[in-house]
Amino acid sequence: MALVLLGCATSRPEAPTTATSATSTVGVVTTNHAPIAELWRARCTQCHVRVEPATRERGELGTALERHRKRARLTDSDIRELVDFLGK
Repeated sequence: MALVLLGCATSRPEAPTTATSATSTVGVVTTNHAPIAELWRARCTQCHVRVEPATRERGELGTALERHRKRARLTDSDIRELVDFLGK
């Protein structure tokens, strides 16, 4: 159940397309985090709709990213930066 709540799924559902979706603010958020934002864009959509910045608690993200470490080829530094970038 927690995997679904964190945005993980075996198939990749369609991303939201409305102007009010979290993706409409991503450009502003990613400006200050360019390297980790690029990793987020590239790897977090390979298996599921990516988690948008400021939509999950930091503890949730850390746990989820640890589970994704091997499959997404994440380093300790990547995980720390992703938690900072995505957490609220």
